Amino acid sequence: MNFEWTDDVLEMRRGVISGLKRITQTADADTFLPGTREVHALLGEVGYWSRACSTKVDPELLAIDLALARASTSLYLSIASTKTFAMLASRLGENDLLGAIKRGEIVGAVGFSEVEDSPCEALRAADGGLTVSGTKSRVSNSPVADWLAVFADRGKIIGFVEMGNGSVRVGEPVSTIGLDGLAVAAVYFEDTPCPSNLVVAEGAAQAAMEYRNVRDLSLAVAAVGLMERAIASTKHFAEQKKQDGKPLIAHQLVRFALAEMLTMQQAGELIVCRAVWALSVGDAEAQTLVRCAKVFCTESAEQVGIKAVEIAGAHGYTRGNEIERAYRDAVGTAVLGTANGVARIKIGDDLLARYA
Repeated sequence: MNFEWTDDVLEMRRGVISGLKRITQTADADTFLPGTREVHALLGEVGYWSRACSTKVDPELLAIDLALARASTSLYLSIASTKTFAMLASRLGENDLLGAIKRGEIVGAVGFSEVEDSPCEALRAADGGLTVSGTKSRVSNSPVADWLAVFADRGKIIGFVEMGNGSVRVGEPVSTIGLDGLAVAAVYFEDTPCPSNLVVAEGAAQAAMEYRNVRDLSLAVAAVGLMERAIASTKHFAEQKKQDGKPLIAHQLVRFALAEMLTMQQAGELIVCRAVWALSVGDAEAQTLVRCAKVFCTESAEQVGIKAVEIAGAHGYTRGNEIERAYRDAVGTAVLGTANGVARIKIGDDLLARYA
């Protein structure tokens, strides 16, 4: 496992960071960016999407993912939704859709979770096309997406649907307690056509497993970036706020808390690096490492958020600052994707099987 980024990736990261600073000057990085499409285009310019359009995980893209997560949790999770869409679309082979993704012209979404009383069912045509009907609940990016990859027939087949299609309806955006900038809504399909060249049948089950892994890993990355921002904001507050005639940062208890927060953030970044590497080489422990990363990073982010609020006091409990936002967003990273309780069960099962 190599922790050194190549010169090409470092140059890509510098371009992304510079572009983000320019774009976020006129938009709020912590709510849904009017400039999100600009960020997608920026990533196309630096070559990010060309490398993301693959069924294999590119470990070097983690350098860019971490930079995005440090800038904004919501923005990064929006990009991550398009990234998983790109990964699935790469199974179609080279076509106009994949070309548009690589240029950064597409905001993508993935409809994965089923609604029990209205699952997505696919009526297969003789020519290999589909007609999709049903509901996908809480689809990230759906209110702003151009295209959506929909898993139908309990994950046995994937269809790619253009969102301008009249047979696709997006519900009202879901109001959540955190991740204010992530656009999420249910998507309803009513006899939605999907031509054969936009259908993946063979390998759909494998694609579903890969999707779950990358989705959960994205939440771990988001949590790492969130922790870094929370620590920086808390440190700045503690340097400015005075108590008993001296800055809060001068109190040993505050320093200890910041040290614990930094330890969790650094450990989280390392476990994410290992999980990404394991996925990229097809390591036997990859799926378990992804689950470990998701559980550790998201729960660490919750602890960091609590400590940040405790240090900031009333300021940390007042809406409109990075500290309270980090606390609310951390809960979101924990509850989305694979539930941490379920992940723990799977980790335990793997441990018992592997080390019996």
